[in-house]
Amino acid sequence: GTSLAEQAVRALGKQGEHAHPFAGQLGRILLRRVGDIGSAPIADKRTRKAAVEVLGDMGEVGASESAALAFAMLYDPSDSVRYNAAWALGDLAEYSRFGNDELEAVRAALQEDTDEDVREAAARALGLMAAEDDDETAKVLRMALEDRSPGVRIAVAQSLGFIGNGSAYVFSALEEVARSKSETQDVIAAAMEALVNLEA
Repeated sequence: GTSLAEQAVRALGKQGEHAHPFAGQLGRILLRRVGDIGSAPIADKRTRKAAVEVLGDMGEVGASESAALAFAMLYDPSDSVRYNAAWALGDLAEYSRFGNDELEAVRAALQEDTDEDVREAAARALGLMAAEDDDETAKVLRMALEDRSPGVRIAVAQSLGFIGNGSAYVFSALEEVARSKSETQDVIAAAMEALVNLEA
């Protein structure tokens, strides 16, 4: 059944941006698993997943604290928790400014995570987090156009449409995808839409 902790977190999630005063409590639930709360019981995976989901819905107030917790959870052993963490960071990008260390953590998730859903969420987050002239992130996204997952490649193409900033190598990479005879139609469509965005 559902634990009391998970029930509490899900009730908190219904508060949306009004949940921000409880970010500290969420942090204690999330980080309990690494032993920094002494002898407190370990939060189970479902509770951690629900808690991270709440972070992205908290809105502008407390966004920096929510983002810090979400970054920490990019290293969680659970695929679903890491996915929610990456998705939350994309949602929080509207309210937060991210430094290179934070961007590097999400770039690493895109490049290295073994779960394709996590990589897809990381690709989406980068498009929302990075500045238009972030050449390093654009290069990482460009390489990820070769990811084995079509869902990741779609998210990558979409993000390049936001931050490509007219870079010649981004244009050429997207044009190559758009002309591909072997690529899926959904990825081709995403690349074509990204090209339109870059030319706008």
